[in-house]
Amino acid sequence: MGRPEKTITTGVRELAALAEHLRRLRSASGKTYPELERAGGYSASVFSRAASGDALPTWQVTRAYGTACGADEPALRRAWEQARDALTRQRASTTVDDPEAAPVTPTDFNLRLRELIRRRGTQRAIAARANYSPSTVSAALNAARVPSADFVDRVLGSLDLPADEHERWHAWRSTLATADPQPTPAAVAIPAAVPVAAAVPVAAAPQIPAARTPPAQPAPIVATGPPIAALLPIILAGLLLAALFTLLPAVIDWWTSAC
Repeated sequence: MGRPEKTITTGVRELAALAEHLRRLRSASGKTYPELERAGGYSASVFSRAASGDALPTWQVTRAYGTACGADEPALRRAWEQARDALTRQRASTTVDDPEAAPVTPTDFNLRLRELIRRRGTQRAIAARANYSPSTVSAALNAARVPSADFVDRVLGSLDLPADEHERWHAWRSTLATADPQPTPAAVAIPAAVPVAAAVPVAAAPQIPAARTPPAQPAPIVATGPPIAALLPIILAGLLLAALFTLLPAVIDWWTSAC
């Protein structure tokens, strides 16, 4: 079983509904993200981001996700279009009449940065100058959290902004990144103290002396002699000498009588 997906934190209700829709489809199909990757033609990480609620996935990714799960495409298309239209309305309602006013939420920061890019050129051109793919820039600007400091620095650098503008944007980003809510640890229930009067004394367990271990006895020494193979030449030499001394007198007597 894969690890559980993180909580959807986007403030756009329609985008959250799309992410929930995708998660329900995968749960009903019983497939893991690696299985979706094999069936849908996109990587598991792309499908995971599509159901995270952090940014609006492309329709191509959304359709591939639904096809891999056996979903009803018209219903999925409606959920995707509702999320797209909600984000479009949110961007249209964001004004930059007071450029000195600091954005109050990560979404405001990203929308204002998107508007700044729009006034300076196309998003694709700015992405190329910042050495990012257009999909990376789009995902960062549609997210519910502020982008990384490196991303902001490279995008601002591609817009040819003065140094004080860089400092202001980084100050806004630092403030919003610090203000991101952190997960609250679960409270640990602490049992109430037991009154001293209600405590039942427990008799101490008797101490049993440890059994003494007898001293180790030295192993008996077994006398060993030389191996039989080493004695064989000596035995053969002894037998040869015995035979020689036994036959020698008979040989001498024969020689004497012969002469």
